[in-house]
Amino acid sequence: MLDYGAAALILFSLLSLAIGSFLGLFVHRFPQILEENARSNRQLLVLMFQTNVGEESLTFPRSHCDLCSSPITFLENIPLLSFLFLKGECAKCKGSIPRIYFAIELVTVLSGLCVLYKVGYTSQLGPLLILTWSLIALSFIDLTNKLLPDQITIPLVWAGLITNIFFEITPMAEAIIGAVLGYLSLWLLFWLYKFSTDKEAIGYGDFKLLAALGAWFGIAALSPILLIAAIGGLVFAFVRFFSVNRSLKEPIAFGPFLSVGAFAFLVFREQINYLLNSLI
Repeated sequence: MLDYGAAALILFSLLSLAIGSFLGLFVHRFPQILEENARSNRQLLVLMFQTNVGEESLTFPRSHCDLCSSPITFLENIPLLSFLFLKGECAKCKGSIPRIYFAIELVTVLSGLCVLYKVGYTSQLGPLLILTWSLIALSFIDLTNKLLPDQITIPLVWAGLITNIFFEITPMAEAIIGAVLGYLSLWLLFWLYKFSTDKEAIGYGDFKLLAALGAWFGIAALSPILLIAAIGGLVFAFVRFFSVNRSLKEPIAFGPFLSVGAFAFLVFREQINYLLNSLI
């Protein structure tokens, strides 16, 4: 991480914070844009950057308080620091600022530093950061909207295959097989559960996300990712049940757990493989 000195590390951290700030905006607005796209006959790309009066896009209006609509000044929009300085409150109306923005910014900078620590300033850094940022966006959109948009998951499949052509994070043959089996494994599980219980347990977005992760990391990554995701999902379900007394049958967003499994495999691949091999 320090191959290029402290200045490069600071610059990288500031870039990560800026990306995290944008991801917070993206997570908030993109589902609304998708909903408007479903209602209108305008193209999604137009809705993302150009809107009619009263509609939101990724670029308009400027960042503002969701409660009082007051524009957020530059000093009030510094990632992490502004939230802490303002104590999580709007400077104008004193309404609570959603903590999700702080969480996204913190996760983005910490995960970025982990990826940098893992691969250093190599040719793989850029693609793996794009993957990480995409997983962060998907995770928080799924948490807040129970949605894994095709507009992100499907391009992520192709991005993984293209990345392995040029940077070979995993051999290309394993990436292709990983993408196919990643989709089919959850697809088959979905239909087996549906035929036996007449209920749906997994969303189609999860199929596509696991296909994307297979395209990035290959067939060998699917089992560790699914194992980590399943354990994480079960722990979360039980903690939620005992803390807020909800039913265990209440659905949970599985996308974040797949993302955590993928990120854990990215950063701790050797340790995970060693652990699994020792258990087997």
